[in-house]
Amino acid sequence: RNKETGKVLTPVLNNLGHLNLNLRNRGSISMGKLVAIQWVPNPDKKTKVRHIDGDKLNNRKENLEWF
Repeated sequence: RNKETGKVLTPVLNNLGHLNLNLRNRGSISMGKLVAIQWVPNPDKKTKVRHIDGDKLNNRKENLEWF
């Protein structure tokens, strides 16, 4: 939810086939990266997220890995 407006944030499909959240004045972030930041360990501080099964819409934590 947007803290200022109270609106629920809705992901948008980008031109590369990823779901993105537009974060007012902060640009956007992919749903996969958002899930990975919260749930996928990243001890080597890698910056990119890969969908293991190749399905860009499958953003389950079990399907994401840092690279």
